[in-house]
Amino acid sequence: MFQPTQRLIVACLVLSAMFAPATAAEREDVRKAINLVTSVKMPFPENLARNRAKTERVWLEREGATVGCIRIEDRRWCYEHIPPTGNRAEMLRIRNEPSRGVYIDAQQQDQRVTVHAGAAIVALPFGVLERPARARGAVAFEPALDAKREAFAGLESGAVLKVILKFRDAFWEELDNGRYKDAAFFHAPGAPFPTFWSALPVRAPLLCAWCAGPSAARMSGLAESTIVRRALDGVRTVFGARAGVARRLQASFVHDWQTDPFARGAYCYVTVGGRDARKHLAEPLGGTLFFAGEAAATGGESGTVAGALQSGERAAEQWLALRGRRHSSARGR
Repeated sequence: MFQPTQRLIVACLVLSAMFAPATAAEREDVRKAINLVTSVKMPFPENLARNRAKTERVWLEREGATVGCIRIEDRRWCYEHIPPTGNRAEMLRIRNEPSRGVYIDAQQQDQRVTVHAGAAIVALPFGVLERPARARGAVAFEPALDAKREAFAGLESGAVLKVILKFRDAFWEELDNGRYKDAAFFHAPGAPFPTFWSALPVRAPLLCAWCAGPSAARMSGLAESTIVRRALDGVRTVFGARAGVARRLQASFVHDWQTDPFARGAYCYVTVGGRDARKHLAEPLGGTLFFAGEAAATGGESGTVAGALQSGERAAEQWLALRGRRHSSARGR
């Protein structure tokens, strides 16, 4: 899915091959949306110009199903493709044959799909990558990733819970004569959710509750209503009963990274003795498999989107350098 970053200048469109539009009609929707996204001369709608902090969406629907949306963030058009659930492809196996390339076997609805390439950059979340081949939801590698066992042993996928809380108003901006109006982060040491942040620089009645480590592991798998209740307890710890958070709450969204089958955990941390684990994970295999993702980030920003992006650039550079050496060798024969 599309993930916005602060480095976007106009807009960014990221379409994963696994979630690419499957039909001509869907591709046409994407083409139209790309035209909108890349048209920097598009006039900014008058109704949004009155409230520039507001985020609005134009949903694209086909036969009653949402296939994407065009949204405005910070006065920029962004397109997000939302694949129909039935069209989502599940990766089953990656076959690495150095002399012939890489074959990726996937299942899309009732159809088996195989994609072949000379090389592949593997950016699977660590919780999926390290999963035993026969485990539910695993991606099997042939041959097995025995060369990565040391790296797997030196890393662990951390537990994280996030709860998005939408209130009817940004009440914290009015408390104590506006003392917290420009506050981005709030902390409640000892609470189940010890950290909260607002949507600044966008003014919106949203707070994101965050917890990690043992606290998140203990709450993982609980009913969403229970998790939301504990997040609200943390908000009360910060602002007190005067805020009336329960009556102000309009909606909530819980993401439990541990139970997400496409992640199976959040960002990684290095275990005892695993100082070089990230470096070993980032090493290519056979000149055909290259590894990226926050777990393979070696530039000092592991555990972040920035680190994941940098690791992708590093993996691409590794492949380009190897390809250049091969071409030079071929010309020299």
